[in-house]
Amino acid sequence: MDYDRFKFMRGNRDVNEHHVKRLMKSLQEEQLVSFVIINAKDEVIDGQNRLEACKRLRLPIYVYRDSKTAKYGLNQVQRYNSNNLIWNKRSYLNSYCKIGVKPYMQLKEFMTNYPCFGISASLTIITNKPHADHAPSTKENGRKYILAKPFEQGQLSIDDLGLAYENAGKLMEYQRFFKHFNNRSFVNIMVQLFNNRKFDHNIMLKKLEISPTALVRCNTFNQYRNLIEEIYNYKSREKVNLRY
Repeated sequence: MDYDRFKFMRGNRDVNEHHVKRLMKSLQEEQLVSFVIINAKDEVIDGQNRLEACKRLRLPIYVYRDSKTAKYGLNQVQRYNSNNLIWNKRSYLNSYCKIGVKPYMQLKEFMTNYPCFGISASLTIITNKPHADHAPSTKENGRKYILAKPFEQGQLSIDDLGLAYENAGKLMEYQRFFKHFNNRSFVNIMVQLFNNRKFDHNIMLKKLEISPTALVRCNTFNQYRNLIEEIYNYKSREKVNLRY
């Protein structure tokens, strides 16, 4: 626990605050043995984020050094950094598929059948609800902690796989009118609209037949919603509110 003994090597990457907070949350749940690799000068070769997380939580750290790592310098630090990629959604997907978790295997098969949709858009379609990339957070003792999302925790749940494929088929019908039909924000709003009793998919397609260039790329979910409502109500006597 003599944290000040260890030094960060000049030229190494800065401590990643987001990653440190994720590690802190994990360490609070269970501290697994994971080594911080150091050289003869007690400089950190690999594990500076882990060291920082343990330091903040006042947890002991495990260090490793042998005759080989004692000679390591900046070149070896850079090699470690290039090899240790941050896990993304696809990493978690592949990991859970390897151990046979059914919903993840179903998601992977869905993405094989519909490769045009990215993993975030596919999650929206297959779970039938908008998916957010940002992680939720909580505050404890005045500190903010990043919480792991259900997908990363292996808790993906698929209630109606048939509906997911049905909605994917509907989304594909917009491709001839809109090249960004697989955009995550567009997919989010369309999945929500498919669940809205006021929205008729076939009416929307007919309106696009009248104005085939009306759909344009938007930056946000709300902008897509407003645009789609405008298109849907085009030349209609009774305007339909699709916002609720």
